Amino acid sequence: MNGEPATTALNLVVCPPNLHIDEDNPFDSLSQHLFENRVLAFERLNDRSLGQSWNTLIADLSSPTSRFWSTRACVEQTAQSFGLHPRSLQVALEVSLRGMQVEQELDRDQSGAISRACAAALVVLAGNVPALVPQILLPALIARRPLIFKLPDASAPFHRAVLAHLIALEPSLQHVLAAASWDSTESSGRFERQLQAARPALDPVLVYGGKAAVESYEQRFANRTFHAFGPKFSAALVFDDGQQDPRWPHQIARDIALFEQQGCLSVASVLLVSPEPALIERRASQLAASLEELTTSLPLPRSPANAVAARHWLDGEILAGRTVAGDLSTGGAVVVTDAFQPAPGARTVTLVPCDNLETAIDTIEQLQSRSQSIQGLSLAGVPPQAAAAIGSQLATIGIERIAPAGSLQATDLSWRNGGIDLTEALAP
Repeated sequence: MNGEPATTALNLVVCPPNLHIDEDNPFDSLSQHLFENRVLAFERLNDRSLGQSWNTLIADLSSPTSRFWSTRACVEQTAQSFGLHPRSLQVALEVSLRGMQVEQELDRDQSGAISRACAAALVVLAGNVPALVPQILLPALIARRPLIFKLPDASAPFHRAVLAHLIALEPSLQHVLAAASWDSTESSGRFERQLQAARPALDPVLVYGGKAAVESYEQRFANRTFHAFGPKFSAALVFDDGQQDPRWPHQIARDIALFEQQGCLSVASVLLVSPEPALIERRASQLAASLEELTTSLPLPRSPANAVAARHWLDGEILAGRTVAGDLSTGGAVVVTDAFQPAPGARTVTLVPCDNLETAIDTIEQLQSRSQSIQGLSLAGVPPQAAAAIGSQLATIGIERIAPAGSLQATDLSWRNGGIDLTEALAP
């Protein structure tokens, strides 16, 4: 179904059939091939069949007993590539994909027109979240946009399998989807020349990743439509008057542990509004205990990402005299501090006491105005009317995702990552 990978700087792992690669200009060959085949490929698609195929893909990815997960080794390898425990991988995929089912018929552009000036989009993937490819694929299918994925080395086999699974369900898509990694053994000069040659045929460009990756591709594609999805974190806002035994520590613990804090919707700091200062340390201990309890359903990974950095950070916080509850080896740690900042990962979190909701919101706004680093907010104990007002207020400063505690990462098709509607961004 897919052609054989080509041996050039462009290491194709999902390759359209009948593709002729010019070894001097492999990127240009690929983008031109997708451009030339897109109209016929998309015209062959039936919206009802495509909707059914899409739902099958999401169901198969979400179920550990589906044909997608053919062996236990497949699960183990995929989990390791994302720095997750195998059981945690399955839970994380089920939570993050459950809202991506569509109606029986895929709601594509009802005009029926397929733009004849629709270049392929280049999507540079980060290697930390397994649900990224489905989140991008569906808007592209709705917009009828060919895609070239740049895959991270560690998780390339999983992403390739996702694309191959969808192509097996809808063979016409083999003509409009491709995936590759860049060959690091090639000289940087040759690679840059090849990439620059294809620049006119690649638009838009979407880059997920760290600051260095975003800046690198932004420079390369300065004259293209460019969308950056850089590093961000999420926070939790909790109102706790101490009058009843709270559920929020367990709910927030789930928002911390899911995806091992490697996604932009992972909670890394908690703002706790309470009229009782004596309550703060007790709640820190309860949150640490909830993180430990959660290891039965979301086990710790064998090699946690950022564990060394987290250990050094915790040692520094202890030396500074701050209260630390829990431990990395048992489930995670909570640091009570006045500084609103994200913890470094490995299921660590800062707990910031606030006198009232107004102070907490002001604290969030100050950090967001400086860094634009907050993606979402998990709410617990906040009255519904206040929660609605907080959501409206924070949306104006780029915090798009506000959700009840425990469900921050259970997004649906309406979520705009970074405030960007991908269906609009990928539209011709």
